[in-house]
Amino acid sequence: MRLLSRIGLWAPVAVFIVGVHWMSGRLVAPFPVEGWTDKLLHAAGYCLFGACCVRAFHGGIRPLRALPTFLALLLAVGYGALDELNQTRIAGRQASLLDWVADAIGAGLSVPLVAALVVWRWKRVRHV
Repeated sequence: MRLLSRIGLWAPVAVFIVGVHWMSGRLVAPFPVEGWTDKLLHAAGYCLFGACCVRAFHGGIRPLRALPTFLALLLAVGYGALDELNQTRIAGRQASLLDWVADAIGAGLSVPLVAALVVWRWKRVRHV
């Protein structure tokens, strides 16, 4: 695989990691929301991140295989945990197990989402 292709696959993953790290390092949360809205934002963000990870580990939007899918979920869920741990060292911020659970649920939802996208793309290509 060419270097530019790899960069294109992994750039969204890197942008997410840098963006979340920057936002988590702020003294005040950039989006001051509480309750279910906060958990929905966590789940939505990590669903997108999980999809980017699945895409990167598979080398594009392709039929899912077990090992790359597992590694993608491990990265997404693991980074969610690291982000929460990082917040323990920021004055005025706190880690939340429920935020991490929302992150993990969002990442987990990315797998059927990407699988559906693969099926949709395959059907679309076959009918062209």
